[in-house]
Amino acid sequence: MRRLGLVVVVLAALVACTPPPERVPGDPAPVTVGPSGGTASAVGPTRPPGSATPAGVAQFPTGYEVFEVTGHGVTARLTVPSVWSRTPITHDGAVGTQFVDPSGAQKFRVEILARADGRTARQGFEAYEPTVRLREYRRLDLVDVPGVGESAVDWSFSFTDDHERRQVIDRMLVQGSAAVAVYYSTTQRDFERLMPIWQQAVERLVIESG
Repeated sequence: MRRLGLVVVVLAALVACTPPPERVPGDPAPVTVGPSGGTASAVGPTRPPGSATPAGVAQFPTGYEVFEVTGHGVTARLTVPSVWSRTPITHDGAVGTQFVDPSGAQKFRVEILARADGRTARQGFEAYEPTVRLREYRRLDLVDVPGVGESAVDWSFSFTDDHERRQVIDRMLVQGSAAVAVYYSTTQRDFERLMPIWQQAVERLVIESG
């Protein structure tokens, strides 16, 4: 897998070929997702009812919806925050969408790339990591994830952006002709509190070939 970095290029054509996200009916919690009709509780605010949310502080979404993107012979379907801004993206042939929360602190992304030379997810990561040029990059972990696609790894790392330490978790998987990445980033101080946003997405991720 190559170039799962932070550079985002707007691809207007993707809007035309990607189906609009399916709105989940009813209240924000619980949320109905997936073709089997299972449910997952929406992760709600952690502040006491009636308390004010400080301006610019990253918060949990108030609702979720099912979103899908198709490319390189597969369709990825997963649960995403329903009111975050979104931008179609592409780089080096990748297709996907980036979502950003209202505070601008959280970035969530799903991308589909062409699989390189039949590599496993770990082999793709090993080829990609030497190209990372993030300031003060530090790998925190790389964990194989059994039973997801043909192979998958969870890559976690930190880096410095605008004098602020950020932390990232990125699930990288391969299936058929495609490599798929589900990426989440926020400030390091907020990472543990907000990581359930990413966990819900990867737990409900469905990859369909053809």
